Amino acid sequence: MSVARRPGLAALAVTGSLLLLVSSPATAFAADHHGSGPHARSSHFALNGLVVSQQGTTAVVLARTFADRTGVQHNVNVSVTVGAKQGHSRSHHATALVVGDQVQMTGTETGSGDNEDLTANHVSQHELRAHVFVGAITAINGSVITVAKAANPSDDQGACDHPGRGFGVDVSQASVLVDGAAGALAVGQSVAVLGTGYHDAIVASAVYAFTTAPAVVAGEIKAITGTQVTVDGRRDSSTVIDLATTPLIVNGNVGGDVSMLSEGTKLLTLGTSSNGVFTPTLAFAFNGGDRHPVGGNESEG
Repeated sequence: MSVARRPGLAALAVTGSLLLLVSSPATAFAADHHGSGPHARSSHFALNGLVVSQQGTTAVVLARTFADRTGVQHNVNVSVTVGAKQGHSRSHHATALVVGDQVQMTGTETGSGDNEDLTANHVSQHELRAHVFVGAITAINGSVITVAKAANPSDDQGACDHPGRGFGVDVSQASVLVDGAAGALAVGQSVAVLGTGYHDAIVASAVYAFTTAPAVVAGEIKAITGTQVTVDGRRDSSTVIDLATTPLIVNGNVGGDVSMLSEGTKLLTLGTSSNGVFTPTLAFAFNGGDRHPVGGNESEG
């Protein structure tokens, strides 16, 4: 089975070539093409998403949009065969896909059901940087969890649009901590997901889950005094946070400290709030440096 389909998933309207290819019955998506054998039929597919893994010539992609002859699906894992000399991009050849990077693929689809096979004949890959995404788990479907967005859902402003649309997160490559210890994810937990995202599709390298929802302070650092940082929030409010004993993840890498921060650094901090006093317990900072998260290296080939 090449596509992990979700029952009852409504087709989504998408822009550009995906919409044109699916909407017209005269296109390749609607018409099967007969091969030499009586049962050899193929159609075309297109997807846009994030690399989850690659083994040999088989890649798994979390598709934000996947369009084939049956319609359009959203946030589904798709297994695709990628040929040795197919496609190229600015910095990565198609056979050296990088976990967490964005990919666009088009190709042919043969068979159906358990015998369905997707073969890409064009692959374009684009590097993405690490961000943190915050919310609460509302559903778990295999390795993909659905996360309802928090009020401050990310340091990435692009992830803050469409607040009513949840994140689809692949956690198959992620380390998971629940209340600071190894554990299992469950519906109802609050999570901070470290990884790369394309709109509302995310490939996680680490998931920090909490049985009690933490308070969130997010914004841009405006001043640093010793271990104290002043953060300007998104509603013209400022908060002073002492990071002296707070675990700090900088540009997707654990083990950071305040000396790595500067004015203008984006900070998202989790903690507790009591009587107007915020106490941090975990902080994520992004300052434009190397922002591939841990685990975001090349897949095995």
